[in-house]
Amino acid sequence: MSGADPNDGTGRDSDVDGNVDPASDAARTAPLVVETETGGRWIWASGWYRVRPRIFVQHELFFDEERLSCVYADQSYKSYLLRRDGRDREAARIGRAYLDRPPAEMIDRERSFGFPIEDVREIRIRSGSLLFKPKLVIETTDRSVEFYHGRRSQDTAALAETLRTQYDVDVVEK
Repeated sequence: MSGADPNDGTGRDSDVDGNVDPASDAARTAPLVVETETGGRWIWASGWYRVRPRIFVQHELFFDEERLSCVYADQSYKSYLLRRDGRDREAARIGRAYLDRPPAEMIDRERSFGFPIEDVREIRIRSGSLLFKPKLVIETTDRSVEFYHGRRSQDTAALAETLRTQYDVDVVEK
């Protein structure tokens, strides 16, 4: 990856091609298209979580040409008294560690999962607002998986556009 230019005018740590350094804070606020050292190309969406009855389950999402990998990163209780701070930073650290792994190793953690892109029928993305957090729904042939983002200002339009250019899948923005 080429060096970052902190004075590129975008307020993000990016190089001349617009690639964002995965070690920067910008990696947690926008989807990254990362060319890996092994020659792969990932779309990395950081900071998304699933809601379970008592916990939030943090996942790092990796889209490659053939599959979607949801890498388990962390979990935190819903209760404010038991909620853990810094889980998004820990998740981004785990995401960076997985960037150069082959797709078969992406889902090697216990709560990680994935599915082939040809099984994906539709991807729905809702942007965040004052009342709602951003939402990402992935509809496959046999299930629906919902993710939410912790930052209401998350750039969902950039994720939708990046996914549209990568796949021949319906990406619906709301």
